[in-house]
Amino acid sequence: MAARRGKSQARRNAGNGGLPGWAWMVLGIVLTIVVVLLAPRVLKSDGDGFFRPQPNPDARPAPASSADDGLADATDDAQPAAADEGPDYDFYTLLPGKEVPISDAELAATERAESERLAARERTAEQAAAD
Repeated sequence: MAARRGKSQARRNAGNGGLPGWAWMVLGIVLTIVVVLLAPRVLKSDGDGFFRPQPNPDARPAPASSADDGLADATDDAQPAAADEGPDYDFYTLLPGKEVPISDAELAATERAESERLAARERTAEQAAAD
């Protein structure tokens, strides 16, 4: 094939003023932080600067409707839920029988071993600090 004269191959505009992806990410993070810090101050209403719902002092409870009464009549056959009673856990009755008694000698030996471990730990810490 004969080469075309006067025409060059198309080129991409690489690096001509465009920001790399990491720069866009950093710019987005910085702008987000600025907006999060300044938005409560700019949009501040009476309060501490955060968007919290305010109670309505004129609010009234919703009136009971007759539809709710019909629902209560339909469920009279069901047993009432025991909401007043606490949860019924078996371990309250099982655990007291599973106690393991420890004699005074075993308790003293455990305390002695614990104090020896603490003393050894302090000695190694002092040696490490001295080195």
